[in-house]
Amino acid sequence: MQDDRVLDAAHPLVRLGTAFDEPAWRTEAARGNAEPIPRALALRIVTTGDIERLRREIELVAPHFDRDRDVIAVHVEATVEPCPARLGALFGSLERHFHFAPAGQVARSLGVSAQRVRHGDFAAFAALDIERVDFAADERNLDGALQVLAAAREQGMRHAGIAISLPTATVASDGMRCLRALIEAQPRYLAFRLTDEADDGAHVETLATLAAAMYAGGYRDIGLDPRPLAWLEEDAPRIAGAITAAGKPQLRQEVDQIGLGPGARARIGDAVCENLVDPDDWAAAIDAGRLPLWRGLTLDPEAQLRTDVLAEWLRSGEIDIGAIERRYGIVFEQHFADALARLEPLARDGLASCVPGYVRATSRGRLMLRIMAQCFALPAPQP
Repeated sequence: MQDDRVLDAAHPLVRLGTAFDEPAWRTEAARGNAEPIPRALALRIVTTGDIERLRREIELVAPHFDRDRDVIAVHVEATVEPCPARLGALFGSLERHFHFAPAGQVARSLGVSAQRVRHGDFAAFAALDIERVDFAADERNLDGALQVLAAAREQGMRHAGIAISLPTATVASDGMRCLRALIEAQPRYLAFRLTDEADDGAHVETLATLAAAMYAGGYRDIGLDPRPLAWLEEDAPRIAGAITAAGKPQLRQEVDQIGLGPGARARIGDAVCENLVDPDDWAAAIDAGRLPLWRGLTLDPEAQLRTDVLAEWLRSGEIDIGAIERRYGIVFEQHFADALARLEPLARDGLASCVPGYVRATSRGRLMLRIMAQCFALPAPQP
């Protein structure tokens, strides 16, 4: 089952629903077109190898976005072995139907399992202007991931990284061997995801162990959300301004994210929505000439505010109170009195600080951002 939480940051009681339909989607796209300052676009594409239907989805979606709305980022998440020729056809279709920002201003990235990529394809990926490849792996295929990383480097792919999933128990027993091997390989970034259901205290202790080793290895943390915890080399250049916990470009707020492909999620205007997850259902909708929407939600003003505050907290470990007050016309201390009250005992424990103009996680609290984020979630409705 898919996670119903909006943007993985809103209160779990805020659910995506199937009442959000194609007319609602069209309304949000049109609203963005009418804004006086064109909102840029980021494209997130989930591909199962059915490039022909993806191209037809592009033809259905693109006409709803005006040509003055520049695409500034494209990320392809490949669930099958990525083929350079098919990716080239996909990018060609995107460029014909969307308006791209000038060369050098568009971040292109590829995410793929280390087991689902051919070692000889990286030069071809670079020729498509893909500047970053993210390899997913776990402790069972770590050696293969390191071999793929070496092949990517040999073919000129400098911005390559590894996102590795590890159970907490593995980190405690054999995790340091994995960590030493990763540090010696020096990927441009590392992301660690703890996959088991250990309690929060065990997660924090494990992440603290990882953090100490990574700092000693010359890395600095870029993603403060503990699932995953990501790291970047000290001298690694940033792509498109900043990088998030998953190693992707961190886009400025006035960007609509369009999702294409089975299960792709989107944030368009005030709406969050998700495509049909099953590839056959998705294909059937495309064949019928319909947008392959499954479910969504138009956020009300309070949900927008809470979602943006939570996203900023998980992304940066701090909240700029002045910026939030100017954007939403609120008095932060009054509007979030409930959140600040819930945060107070955590601040007394040295996990957060409230200083003039900011709420910040401390160095200890940075490993517990998701726990503290619940302080800012929508209050649960009263029975």
